[in-house]
Amino acid sequence: MRFLVDMPVTPDAVSHLQAAGHDAIHACSVGLAQATDPEIIEIARRDGRVVVTADLDYPRLVLLSDAAGPGIVLFRRGSYPRHRGCGWDGRHRPPRVGHAAGKTTPL
Repeated sequence: MRFLVDMPVTPDAVSHLQAAGHDAIHACSVGLAQATDPEIIEIARRDGRVVVTADLDYPRLVLLSDAAGPGIVLFRRGSYPRHRGCGWDGRHRPPRVGHAAGKTTPL
């Protein structure tokens, strides 16, 4: 699978996804640190990537766009401080990968 890991999720998630054989990038590492939510969604859709995020706006934005995808992996627990940017406080585990393509499913 192809993943675009959004800013609220640790960049460490990318290496875990890659170690599992997936194509994963973090928004910070590809110049998208200041991208808007709709921009991230459009880039993920264009590139065939599933967005990994903790931002609760994404499911609503994808549903309102009336388009197919992108898939969303949404983390709803924990603390994801925006001021940390591309940092990570080390308390959260990286995502476990499932079949999320084309689906909007809260985990």
